[in-house]
Order: sequence, then structure tokens, then C-alpha cells
Amino acid sequence: MDTACPIDPLVAQTALKIAAVINDFKRQLDQRDQTWALATGTIELGLHSQNFHLVLVPDEDGDEYPITVQATRKPQHDAAPSGLKRARQASDDDAPQPLDTDLVPRKRQKQDLEIDPHPRLPSEPDGNGTPITRAAMDDLLVSLRDDIQEDTTECINHVQRLLRPSPAASHDRADQTTSIPDLVRREAKLLSHQIRWVEECRKVGAELHDQREETWRTSSASFHDRQRQHRETFQAHMLHASGAQTEILHRILNEVRAIGLHTQSMKWETPASFVSATLPSNFPTQPRPPAATLNASGGGKGEPPARTPSQR
Repeated sequence: MDTACPIDPLVAQTALKIAAVINDFKRQLDQRDQTWALATGTIELGLHSQNFHLVLVPDEDGDEYPITVQATRKPQHDAAPSGLKRARQASDDDAPQPLDTDLVPRKRQKQDLEIDPHPRLPSEPDGNGTPITRAAMDDLLVSLRDDIQEDTTECINHVQRLLRPSPAASHDRADQTTSIPDLVRREAKLLSHQIRWVEECRKVGAELHDQREETWRTSSASFHDRQRQHRETFQAHMLHASGAQTEILHRILNEVRAIGLHTQSMKWETPASFVSATLPSNFPTQPRPPAATLNASGGGKGEPPARTPSQR
């Protein structure tokens, strides 16, 4: 047993028990088959924050070549094997990580190259009085658009840096003194929580999808029901209006037929009220006196009788 560093008593007892079991096996094998067996290897034990190596060392000087087990304590910097990889990435406090979509602003490049990022128009026209050209105006608009895009990109990058998740001080920070079983249990627990969270997300997504489909079905059914009711109401109204108009047309037709029959019956009959009476003359005539009256008054040849105005 190696006494250079303090060894846990339970580990020392375990080493002695392992050596006794192997030696007993060798003795039984020698008694049965008259042969010997070679046992070599290393056993690593992790106890809390301490790791121990149990090395099988054959002793050639003892009886029946016994096996001894030497227990040594592993240094602290070798507590976790180098091949072990943590499931999480390093936190932001350990090492700064650039953004995946971090864009280098062109404004900063222009400033580094000592190029004016804001070309300005001349405040006064040239001596000839020529106005600004369309090409210069297009260049100015392009430069202004680039500046707006650069400012927007810088703002988005700053917001993304602010929205980075802060690491947990107790759970996410790697502990150099953590043993391998504790590390495996922690990572398994973390994976189980992540799997449960993913299943919850899928369940919530499925419920939302079903709810949207049910809402769509309900709204679609109510919409078609309202359209059917409006269509039936309009059809009933049109049928009622058509029936009323048909009844009015039938009444008009009956009246026209009655008037036609009445006119046909009055065609060959002239009522007395339509016969015109003979009107009397505006100048009434006097009847001619008899001849005896004329002879008595005139004696032989009498004067001709007086004429009425109508006879004149």
C-alpha cells in the first residue's frame, strides 16, 4: 500500500479484499488444474471529489505468487479524464463568443480608411450656376441608404448581445472536483429535463394546431350557415314579390278583357243619347195667308204680300 498520501480506510480495505479474492482464485485454480493464472490491471474508484487507482501487482517473492493491490490517490487536476466532453458549451463569462450573424459595419471600415461616410452637396452652386446632376443625387441616396442599413445592423447586434442568456452560477459552471459518476448523473438529469421540455413544447404546439383547426371549422360552418340563411331569405322574398306581380298582371289582363268585350258589344248599337236632334232656324218663317184674304183687301189686283227677311 502506498502511504505517500492519505488513503481512505474504506479504499484500503477494498484493496485488501480484492487481493484476497484474486489470491484465493489462484490457489483454487492451482489445486484443481495444477496451473497458474496471471492477473494484471488497474481499477479506478471515484469517492466524492477524490479518485483512487487500485493497481494489481504480482509478488514473485511470496508463496504461491500472491497478488497485492496498491491504492494510490489521483491528483486533483486529473479528476476528470481529458476525453470526457461536457454536454453544454462554455458560458459567456468564460470566453466571449461572437454572434453568428454579426455584421461588420461599413461605416467603421470607412472611418478606418479615413473616408468621409457622409458626402455632402455643395452649399453654393458652381460659378457657372449648374445644378446638381442626377448621378450625384443617386450617389447621395445610395450613401444615405447604406448609412441607415449600417445603423440598423449595429442596433440589432447590440440588442442580440443584450439578449444573450446569462449563465447560472451554481449549475452551469464546470466543477473541476466533480467525480465522473456525479457528472454523468448531472448530464443525464439535464438531458431528461430537456427531453421533457421538448415533449411539452410538442404537446402545446399540437394543442394550438388542433385549436386553430377547430376554430377554422367552427367559423367556416357558421359562415356557410349564415350564407345559406341569407340565400333562402332572398329566394323567399323573390318568390313572394314574383307572386304579387303575377297577381297584379292577372288583374290587369282581366280588366282589359272586360273592356274589350264591352267595346265589342257596343259596336252595332247606337244609344239614343248619341243621336243628334234637328236644331230650329234662327229666323222663323211666317205662313202664307189664304187667297180670299188677299182678294178682299186689294179688290182685283192686290199688292204682293210682304216678304219676310228670310225670303228677301
